[in-house]
Amino acid sequence: VNIVDVSQGSNSGSYDYSEVEAFADISLMGRSTLEVSGGNPGRVLLRGDNINLSESSAVLAETLAETVPVLQPAPSPAQGGLIDIFSVDTVQVSDFAEPPNPPTGPNFHTYLSVDVAPEATGSGGEIKVQSNSLTVDNGAQLGANTFGAGDAGVLELSINETLSLDGIGVGVSSGLFAVADALSVADAGTINVQAGQFLARGGAVVATNSSGQGTSGSITIDADRVSLLGTSEPVTIPTPAGPQTSVVPTLVESAIIGTPGRQGGDVTVTANEVLVTDGAKLINST
Repeated sequence: VNIVDVSQGSNSGSYDYSEVEAFADISLMGRSTLEVSGGNPGRVLLRGDNINLSESSAVLAETLAETVPVLQPAPSPAQGGLIDIFSVDTVQVSDFAEPPNPPTGPNFHTYLSVDVAPEATGSGGEIKVQSNSLTVDNGAQLGANTFGAGDAGVLELSINETLSLDGIGVGVSSGLFAVADALSVADAGTINVQAGQFLARGGAVVATNSSGQGTSGSITIDADRVSLLGTSEPVTIPTPAGPQTSVVPTLVESAIIGTPGRQGGDVTVTANEVLVTDGAKLINST
């Protein structure tokens, strides 16, 4: 057993892991949920050797709308939550599972989220991941999106070797998202990636688009090698004209969607080698 010292300051605690000789593995499976969402969301800190989230499990520190009792003043807008992950070796975020039989709920992807919920006025939070490698696949997502009045949050990823985004699951792309939804009045967020190698393929997506009233966000990728490869396998997508089969391109995008004239975000890629091939796309548009 290792003891971790916790010192509590006025706003946040600090944690001393100097006496920890070795971290154990951490797994969330089978639609497990670890949640600190609220009007003033909390923090989730995960420290492990290998960290695995799969089978439609979730870690949530979302900013929710606050219910204010009658005759009480409205609270100040909340600050976003925090999901802080440190892994000695690997972080795996995987799966968009079908409902069990008999079904007990809808399809749901494995998700790390510091989203701003509809009608919430507080800002989005931050997801920080430090690891030797990070894999997000089969429809899993990391999200710092906004669906409300607070700005979207930040994804801050520092990966020593390979960050891999791969494929789709049940029609949903794996990837990294800090977008502003069509019903949002706020700005999209920020995605910062540092990695030895950045690999996205099979319809995976990195996006800071704005479909609402605010600006689109920025994407920064700093890696020795950046590879955006191909498209997904054909998927069936419902449309007003009926189901249509198409492929989803592997995509890195910061764009203004809908009403033009709003401020667009930047996409910055710094690498010794950049490969975009076989239908993959790198887009920055207003």
